[in-house]
Amino acid sequence: MEILSKIAQSIEMERVGRVEAKAELDNTINLSQEANNNTVMLKMSAPSQEEGYMTLLSEGAVLFSNDTIRLYITKGTLQKFYDSIGDDYEGYISTGHRDLNAYPVREGYYRKEDLKVVVDENGRADLLVKPHVNTKMSNVRDIILQNEPFAISSEFQFAPKEIKDDELAEYAKLAAYNLSKGGTEDFPITDSLHIKGFSLVGNPGNAKSGGYSPSILLKTEDKEIKVSKNSILDSMLASLTGKPKEDEQLQSTDVGEKEVAEETVEAEAETEVKEDEQATSEKTETEDLTVAILEKANEVIEAQNIKIQKLEEELASYKVKKEVSEEFSAAQKTQFDRLNGLLEKFNATVEEPKTASEKLSDDKEVNIFGRKSIWEV
Repeated sequence: MEILSKIAQSIEMERVGRVEAKAELDNTINLSQEANNNTVMLKMSAPSQEEGYMTLLSEGAVLFSNDTIRLYITKGTLQKFYDSIGDDYEGYISTGHRDLNAYPVREGYYRKEDLKVVVDENGRADLLVKPHVNTKMSNVRDIILQNEPFAISSEFQFAPKEIKDDELAEYAKLAAYNLSKGGTEDFPITDSLHIKGFSLVGNPGNAKSGGYSPSILLKTEDKEIKVSKNSILDSMLASLTGKPKEDEQLQSTDVGEKEVAEETVEAEAETEVKEDEQATSEKTETEDLTVAILEKANEVIEAQNIKIQKLEEELASYKVKKEVSEEFSAAQKTQFDRLNGLLEKFNATVEEPKTASEKLSDDKEVNIFGRKSIWEV
């Protein structure tokens, strides 16, 4: 992949140099554990990035940036670790080697079923991991958007190895190498360790654990938290319009889409250029989705505003009619009160006529001229 910044270029050149120095040193040293007849070594070719695996830790030398030895992991150590963990094992994923006890935010996880031990022709192993990464987390999104190489760095505890008499010659080679690079003859060697998790970093301690394109994180996204773009849009529109969504149908569609996507990823051998194009395409799709959601939301809001405006106009009209009706009733009552005042001089009164809102069925009498009341229908 194309590296955008000079800082990332410098880190990548230094990492590649440490990979070459590690290979040169490891080829001269043969420290190993005694063979265990019950141990099954999983020999296979290292998978490519398209398969979503990354190197969690490698046996042999782990070097500082000046090529001095930071830690030496003997042969068979990683297989021993893999055999020692149970099916309930779960490692964490963080960024920048944060203290998760102080800041308890994890970017993902992996289990034993997500690990593989790969052994080279010299019997030295790499431990590979296919993690479940939450790409919705802000730190992970930043790595993807920056689109420059990143690495993973394992966090583990180890026990020092006891150097046996028949291993002193090999140990002396390591000490001589370290002294030649400006280091000391005292450095840790281990044949027993326990990996607790790993962190997403820029420059890894284990040089073989770096140089990954951010697009690989999209291939390792956690199935349990992955949500289809259509489901997001449908859910938002359903919330705005008050219409219920069909959860079961959305879930079924989402699962189908994910299965097809996984089969496609496993079947195709994408190049680095295709991965960059895919990342760009996904970014464009996300932007298009955001625009579509906003347009739909604006349409729904505008429709609601029109309804509210009509209701307000109807309410204003009812208020006007009510005021006119009240004014008419008050004027009518005043007129009849004045008329009754005049007729009181003749000991006569005029009843106030019944309004149209009163029931008139009791007014169907024959008047003095033999006609029915004018109110009869």
